[in-house]
Parts: sequence; C-alpha cells; structure tokens
Amino acid sequence: GLIIRGVFLARKRDLDWFVRDGAHRIYPEQWARLLASVPQSDSNDLVEDLCGVLWGNDEIARRRAAREWTVWGSQVALGSGYLPDSEEDHVTSKMVQQVRMEMHYAKNQYFIEENRILEHCNQIKGLPAIIIHGRNDLVCPVEAGLSLYLALPGSEYVVLPNSGHVALGSEMIDALVSATEKMKMRIKRNKKNKQ
Repeated sequence: GLIIRGVFLARKRDLDWFVRDGAHRIYPEQWARLLASVPQSDSNDLVEDLCGVLWGNDEIARRRAAREWTVWGSQVALGSGYLPDSEEDHVTSKMVQQVRMEMHYAKNQYFIEENRILEHCNQIKGLPAIIIHGRNDLVCPVEAGLSLYLALPGSEYVVLPNSGHVALGSEMIDALVSATEKMKMRIKRNKKNKQ
C-alpha cells in the first residue's frame, strides 16, 4: 500500500507555482531576495539562471544563490513557522550540492514526462493508497493531491485544514500515524484473505 503526503506531480504547473507564478505572491520579500541572488538575464527562467550561478566560477555567487534558494524553500514550506537561522548565513559545500541537485532535477523536468504520474495511475489500480495533504501547503498546492486522488480509484484522500507542507504538528503526525495503522490493518486483512 501507499501512504502519500504532500503530493508533487512534477508537472510544469507544479514547478511554475514554486518558481515562476504563484508562491512568490505569498512571500514577495523573500522572493525578491532570491531574485537578487542571480544576475539579471533575458531568459526569464529562474531555474536556468540559478543553474548558471550554481555551476559558475564565482564561489561567492554560488553560495549566495544556494543560501537564498534554501531560505526561499524553508519560508514557503514552513510558512509562519519559519524562523530565520543565523546558521543559514554560513553556506556549506553540502548546501550548494543539495541546491545543485534540486536545480538539476527541476531543469530536467524531474526526468518525467508531463502528466506521466496521473496518466499512469491505472498501473497501480487496486493498490491501497491514502493521500494526505495539508490545506496550507504552499510548496505543493492541495490541487495536486486532489488530482492524484481522482486519478487513483479506490484511494482515500485526507485534507488537513491546519497543516502545511512539512510533516510537523499534531494534526499531520496524527494523520500519518492513523494512515499507517489503517494501512497495516488492510495489509493484514488482504494477507488473511489470500490464505
């Protein structure tokens, strides 16, 4: 069985929400800092511009872009729970590598064809699935969870009214534990029925 939390379908519109036209309207101040960390270009493609900096020769620019991307992701993921940390000012080579990996996947459309996940859900038809999504998830908007639920017949869909993207807080933790217990019972029941 599957327990899926915070659905990201790797569609163009999912990435666009995060890096082009969506989440920046919620946190415009941090967005401005992120944009300021990359040189202006005519590409109008933040992912491409970030890649240019992250694989460029300027070590200071690489670290600055990595820091601002990391802070951007933290702000959007944690929302009002985000508290800037002075340790984020110290950018390690590991942090730069992490951001490079994220940009590599984004630049390559996550190595998956557009809508492939939704269009191929029939391949796991009958597999028990519980989809859990926080209503306040600004990294992966709740629409993605609903789309997956509609494409996966027999799945369950749980929207948590007070949760966001990160698996924190009693509401999210309780939902994950409950889903795990429910899935365990289903698997036991299926095994027993096959005997």
